[in-house]
Amino acid sequence: MKKTTIISDLDGTLYSKNIGLTNQIDNLASAFLSNATGMDSRQLSQFELAHPNILDALNYFGIDKQTYYNNVHNKLDYSALHPDLALNNLLTSKNINLFVVSFSPKEHIIRVLSSLNLISNVTDIFAVSETNCTNKGDCYKDIIEKYNLYNPDICVVGDNYILDIEPAKKLGIDVALISTSYHDEVLTFPNFVNFLQSNWFKVDKLEK
Repeated sequence: MKKTTIISDLDGTLYSKNIGLTNQIDNLASAFLSNATGMDSRQLSQFELAHPNILDALNYFGIDKQTYYNNVHNKLDYSALHPDLALNNLLTSKNINLFVVSFSPKEHIIRVLSSLNLISNVTDIFAVSETNCTNKGDCYKDIIEKYNLYNPDICVVGDNYILDIEPAKKLGIDVALISTSYHDEVLTFPNFVNFLQSNWFKVDKLEK
């Protein structure tokens, strides 16, 4: 069944990790958390494995979300991001309803989408920390309810299996993982453009 709706992660999904922005986020986040908690890199890595949801981690240590964002996202250099004409054209031609769900603050989401020239292709933005949700699965349910969506029409796509993909699978939603590595539990695609060229989106113009 062709898909009419995509619920997508942002960083490392709508743009390549090779650009370097995700590395900036990871490095700044690790430096901040290490300084705030006193953990060394080994301890921090172990903690992140047990608490992959950054909102859970911040809550665990009683760290204010805005303080975290000020020390991470407000220090990012976005100069490597450029308009993605191929992705823009594909989203437009296939008439996709695109929702973006991210643990990043809304200001960051908008800046990334604007830099990629994709803001006009997005139906709605959900910054998890600015909703009543504590994880992406809750946001997926809110989107489905708010927009009266039908699960078989939806595909959730992201680059993190635990945070992006597992919650969608529990809801019975089709999923795709953006990764250059094979994963035996989910379809994988090297990038978002390749994902949009799959059989799920083989019709250039969907019926209205």
